[in-house]
Amino acid sequence: MSFVLFFLVLAAYYPGKSGPFLADDYPNILDNNGVLLEQLNAEELMGAWSANTSGPFKRPIASVSFALNYYFAGQRFDPLPFKLTNIAIHAVTSFLVFLLGFQLFKTAAPTYPAGKLAFVAALIWALHPLQLTSVLYVVQRMNSMATMFMLAGFLVFLKGRLQLEKPSGIILMVLGCVLGTGLGSLCKENALLLPLLIFVTELTLLPSIPPASRFKVNAYYAATAILPALFGALYLLTHPDYILNGYLSREFDLPERLMTQSRVLFYYLGLLLYPDNTELSLAHDDFTLSKGLLQPIETLAAIAGILGLIGFAIHSCWHKKYRFSSFAILWFFVGHAMESTIFPLELVYEHRNYLPSIGVYLHWLSFRIKP
Repeated sequence: MSFVLFFLVLAAYYPGKSGPFLADDYPNILDNNGVLLEQLNAEELMGAWSANTSGPFKRPIASVSFALNYYFAGQRFDPLPFKLTNIAIHAVTSFLVFLLGFQLFKTAAPTYPAGKLAFVAALIWALHPLQLTSVLYVVQRMNSMATMFMLAGFLVFLKGRLQLEKPSGIILMVLGCVLGTGLGSLCKENALLLPLLIFVTELTLLPSIPPASRFKVNAYYAATAILPALFGALYLLTHPDYILNGYLSREFDLPERLMTQSRVLFYYLGLLLYPDNTELSLAHDDFTLSKGLLQPIETLAAIAGILGLIGFAIHSCWHKKYRFSSFAILWFFVGHAMESTIFPLELVYEHRNYLPSIGVYLHWLSFRIKP
């Protein structure tokens, strides 16, 4: 199955190998002197490591990968090796989605064909048109590489979580979370969400924690997910300028962005269910801004819909019902918690669904599983 998955991904994306560089490719790659790797030595690699200025962590692993593409392409900006690298990363990530789906189906629904369900879910995810910009838009390697490391770390975590009776269990849980979050964050800051995504999976799909392991597992989640989230929220509440200063250069304010994102999230879900080719684009600058709860009227409905879905997921978790539905809802919203909430980013980008959409596709394939 893995060979078939790799082949189909490569076959689908290979025609896009010769496309041009676009938009943010220029400041991050072509116009970035740090990417101009002339010699393969420690000094120049360190220069590439610190060449990018995107985000608080500067995304050094992605920057080095761009520099290596430049070096091995004969020290020129040929789109071909850059895009082939992106396609290869997507193929590897698709295989990781398959492994994740296989393990989750096997754990949560042992009577169902985990291999077949996981393969179809991974294939839908890999070939869905909404993933195009994450693969063929070169700079979005930051996004796909972060997801690749997150899923790899998640799988290491799962190996430990499912063998808590062994001394290595908690070690693998910590190692997977730390490495997946750490390496992923050096590609894009979204990887900081990995501990929360792991926690969501614990609440929805993973088996009950044995009494003998309950203390150490609870301590693990307190240290990796709950306390960091609380400290992060406290920091933002006590340092509001960290967020608000970014809105000085935007045409919308924080309340307008939050209201608009409620509609954007349902717009994404609509594209996941029905990827209308006329709606797909690199940029969505024409998306209508929400000026109030009734401007447009869909804003209030979208907010109510989000609250309803999250309420349903929490209720289902509490009563241990509809596990894959709860998993998909919480995974989707947690996956969008950075780029679709308070931070003053542009309103709509399709690549933001690369990671959050995984839960949606796994849910699609679980429709026969009883609550």
